[in-house]
Amino acid sequence: MTKVAHIVWGFRTGGIETMLVNILNRQVEDIEVVLIIINDLIEPQLIELLDSRVKVVKLARKVGSRNPLPLLRLNMLLLKERPSVIHSHSFTVINYLLPAFRKKSILTYHTTLTDGVTRSVLQKYSRIYSISKSVSKTLLEQFGVKSKVIYNGIMFSKIESKEDIYPHNPIRIVQIGRLKSYKGHTTALEALSNIKDVNWHFDIIGEGELLKELTEYVIKNSLEDRVTFLGNKSQQYIFRHLKEYDILLQPSLWEGFGLSVAEAMAAKVAVVVSDADALTEVVDNGEYGYVFRAGNSNLCAASLRSAIDNCASKDALDKAYCFALKSFDINNTATAYINEYKDESFAN
Repeated sequence: MTKVAHIVWGFRTGGIETMLVNILNRQVEDIEVVLIIINDLIEPQLIELLDSRVKVVKLARKVGSRNPLPLLRLNMLLLKERPSVIHSHSFTVINYLLPAFRKKSILTYHTTLTDGVTRSVLQKYSRIYSISKSVSKTLLEQFGVKSKVIYNGIMFSKIESKEDIYPHNPIRIVQIGRLKSYKGHTTALEALSNIKDVNWHFDIIGEGELLKELTEYVIKNSLEDRVTFLGNKSQQYIFRHLKEYDILLQPSLWEGFGLSVAEAMAAKVAVVVSDADALTEVVDNGEYGYVFRAGNSNLCAASLRSAIDNCASKDALDKAYCFALKSFDINNTATAYINEYKDESFAN
């Protein structure tokens, strides 16, 4: 039976980890799956979401530690488990594996950022996969490295879709993601400040270092009654409550994919996204969502007005749902990887 060892440095709430939980739970139905977490950065709630058949190994390395024992344990574990394929989710993992493992080592590259990446490191992997065409293009243009695109997948079967598309009063808008500068929260707040004549309420789901700065902006611009910081929410919460919004806003400066956008489409919620990297792919270049120039709050405000005027279009929401189902269903993602794992070139 095919056995795959997925390796990550940490396992905390984020797009990569959330997506990986869904993939592992789907893959374990057909193959043997081991998840190896190198560092001690672990979110217990994420572990609880994993199927009990997924074997989880925590090496508990301290971040920044120079103690070689956890990395020695990693290689000893791989020798013991004898996986058919070693699937890394960070390009640096290969540097800590024995050369003998390289033939069966593959990498999924999750972002258009390439800080610290070198062609020589990427070439150590047997194969590389990208989560979007934008990521694949970046790797090819910057390093001359080819990668196969396998889109991230979402759990359509668990996302509740709205039945009544009549817009709320006030219009309910949400942004989901870590409070980091590249997520574009400032652009969102500036844009919403430009359309105060519209009756809207904005929920921000996520935590991060920008909370204080964003809170100060809200207070300074008298938006306390119109903006709510909800903090981190579980995947189950989002899947259950996303349908209660009229619009999902994703104003990122860059993205490797856009899971929350695809999830909103699955919930039949209108989406407004920046033109950063892969976000335009998720909405098929504006066919299934509203697109504005990244970082431009005026254009973001204009797109929001358009979305507000049309967020009750059942035909548009149904078409976006069908496109997302066809393109980003987790079953397609998991199956695509399993087919790659079973390639004869990985034979021992």
